[in-house]
Amino acid sequence: MQPDSSQEMQSSYFGISLREGATLYNIAVMVLVVFMLQVLFQLWSIIIPRYLMEVAHLSRAHLGKVTGSMGITYDIIRVLFIGVFGALADRFGRKTILLLGAIVSAVCYFYFAFAGKLSIMLGINLVILLFAARIVIALSMQMMTPQLLPTFFDYSLPRCRGRIAAVFGFTMSLGAFLAYRILGPLSKKLTIDEFVMLGSWISLAVFILVLIGVVDLTPGRDKVTLKWKSIWDTIKRSFRNIKEAWPIVRKKPALMFCYGVAFVEKSDIAVQVTFFFAWCVAVARQFSMTRGEATAEAAAVVSWGAVMSLLVYAISGFIVDRFGRKFVLMAGLLISGLGFVFLGFLDNPFTLLAVMAVGARGFGTGAATLGSQTLVSDLAPKELLGTIMGGFYMAAAVGMMVVVALSIYLFDYVGFSYPFALAGGMDLVIFIWGVCIWKKIPETRNRPKRVRPFP
Repeated sequence: MQPDSSQEMQSSYFGISLREGATLYNIAVMVLVVFMLQVLFQLWSIIIPRYLMEVAHLSRAHLGKVTGSMGITYDIIRVLFIGVFGALADRFGRKTILLLGAIVSAVCYFYFAFAGKLSIMLGINLVILLFAARIVIALSMQMMTPQLLPTFFDYSLPRCRGRIAAVFGFTMSLGAFLAYRILGPLSKKLTIDEFVMLGSWISLAVFILVLIGVVDLTPGRDKVTLKWKSIWDTIKRSFRNIKEAWPIVRKKPALMFCYGVAFVEKSDIAVQVTFFFAWCVAVARQFSMTRGEATAEAAAVVSWGAVMSLLVYAISGFIVDRFGRKFVLMAGLLISGLGFVFLGFLDNPFTLLAVMAVGARGFGTGAATLGSQTLVSDLAPKELLGTIMGGFYMAAAVGMMVVVALSIYLFDYVGFSYPFALAGGMDLVIFIWGVCIWKKIPETRNRPKRVRPFP
């Protein structure tokens, strides 16, 4: 097979053809960067409930409000800047934005580690300082995460992007699993400040890796200085793209349904990240645990969700091609919905039943996300695929904000497990919607041809 006419192939590894200028070393470095950023992303959610109760001395009655509000703060930053840093990277280079994000993250986690002392020195409520840290950390993550998959795509030829996307998804899931398995035990051995400082060290390691091991192959970037007018133009353009996508999505029930899937499935992850650790920390003394031990146990339970997501990505090519996009999508919705509804009726987050429920959620969310993303790529007009996918991620961000906001009330005033029942119930509502419009969802799959023994 000849390489693409517009991009000469330099080498090929494991069925992935690389563009000229990219090497296996660059791919390996990007895999390591993705892994480390996944660890960094989980660090905040693991430590913040314990930090709020032990350092900020927040009462258990307000734990849901504060942790939930911090989650919503992150989602607001994501909505506002969902396309901004990606577009800026297209103009100034992905490597530049990655380096900037790593430095901002390192400085902010350093500030986070000393926020308690700053609160005393400045006479400012510690919770206010933590919200400031959350905003800056959210900005740093939005600088880095939109650059990861496009950088993999920059290194590979278009015909290999399915394989490179599978590598990316597998690495993300593996990173999340090992983050919980590594950080959970560390939360018992390190002081809170030492644990938070890990964020700075990981960010600096990402900076060094990107600096020495990432080659910038951003196509058509302009080598010009950053100007505020350019940033404002990019912000306006990102919202204009969403406005252009909506009329197309509204006319296609299947695309609308996929947006609904994004709304509920990403909110499942947000609810788990925001409230499961808070639940375990809040009830630690009821089960004769310290808050550090409860944090480690919570990390162990949540890691099984990452394991099941990892399994989905490992067999993604087979299940999508063999059973079809919409079957995988619908099965994922049902499994994740039932898993979270079951978790919502448990009184003990440390049992094997909780592990099974979280694992079901992980498998279901992975399958539903995989099916919906591939279905969107099938149905969207090719010239507007980026815009349609931008709307897809916007729907996910809005879903996280709405569901987490409702979950704050449930967590503080009804019961610690009820946010999970809410999230699972919404999955099942979207599943019923999918059943109702089943015939309106087109299917694309490549089933193996049956060979007849006789003509």
